[in-house]
Amino acid sequence: MRSRLSRRDVLRHGSLLAGAAGAIPLLGACAGEDDTAGTTATEGPAPAGGGDFDGEEITLLVYSGLTEDLYRANFVPQFEALTGATVTIDSAWTEGIARLEAAPDDAPPFDVVLTDPTQGLPAIEQGLFQQFDTGRVPNAAANFHPSLLDTTVYDQGYGIPFISSAMTLATNTELAEPFTTWNELLARTPEQGFMLYNLSYMSLYTFAEMMAEAEGMDPGQGRDLLEGDLEGVLSFAAANGDRVGFYWPSTSAGVDALVNGEVAAGNIHGNGLLAPIRDGAPVTGTVPPGTEAYVQLFFGVPQGVRNLDLSLAALDHICSRAFQQTLAESGEYACAVQDIAEDYAGTDDLWAAAFPSTEAQFDALKYYPYDVYAANADRIAEVWDNEVLR
Repeated sequence: MRSRLSRRDVLRHGSLLAGAAGAIPLLGACAGEDDTAGTTATEGPAPAGGGDFDGEEITLLVYSGLTEDLYRANFVPQFEALTGATVTIDSAWTEGIARLEAAPDDAPPFDVVLTDPTQGLPAIEQGLFQQFDTGRVPNAAANFHPSLLDTTVYDQGYGIPFISSAMTLATNTELAEPFTTWNELLARTPEQGFMLYNLSYMSLYTFAEMMAEAEGMDPGQGRDLLEGDLEGVLSFAAANGDRVGFYWPSTSAGVDALVNGEVAAGNIHGNGLLAPIRDGAPVTGTVPPGTEAYVQLFFGVPQGVRNLDLSLAALDHICSRAFQQTLAESGEYACAVQDIAEDYAGTDDLWAAAFPSTEAQFDALKYYPYDVYAANADRIAEVWDNEVLR
């Protein structure tokens, strides 16, 4: 029988991670597996490599685009050399969990899955992911900042948490003066219009911050509105949904619309701006102080994988200093190891503006209010699909 995580467990940590973030600076429009030393793994640690899995195969499902490219270029050769296994990288967006759900219980199409709480927590409740001993992924505790691991998913052994980028207010500087607060998108809507993500976990929070500002509240109190007046936020979003010129379905689509001048501004995943800014595109972005919200991701292991030891070894390599260094040095991806992040931030001001690197920044991370979303998923979907996107 599939083991399940109760809704109480899912919600136990509030927004899954504790803390309050400091502001992310303005993004200007300018161009060795020795990690387990000193740690003690519990019974049955994941093999460390050296041909332990010679001839075996493993498939990782990650997000399409940047993540897919990074894992193909870096994880595949590193892990194959380390273990002797053959690695396949598959990719998807929201359809990935549906593919897992449709597969036979004893033959999942993936051995490791990258997901987020909006899909991953319901998948846990469905029994799609198995529990495992996190001590068998010793690099997580040895290397990842403790604030990242302070989650029910990790505590209950359902996944290894990771972070993505922050909700960022982007502007095409050839079309408009840079926007600095969320409600400005409504107060001075540019001629070319503005865009929002078509998924509610981000854009409902954007609407909440717009509403808070419109009502004279302090930045960041959109989170309070979502927690205390969800119906009010949903009504605000429904009333203003048709003022959005474009609901972008993927980061690349949103960035393309912004760079090409199809819209003048809007919300975006901050890491999506890094490449066009480096390329000299006329775009800029800021995280309005007090409104910070990061995407939380986690890596899970489906039920019925071919070799649990191999899946856990893959998770352990993802958590290794070597692989996290690779992610940082890509210049476009977050790093979960604080000292590596801080060192790299000293060489790349643009990257440092987009991702946490100092101890204080890691301590102060804030995530989207996934607890509110999980507790009200049906109601949010009803309004979002029928009254906001319409």
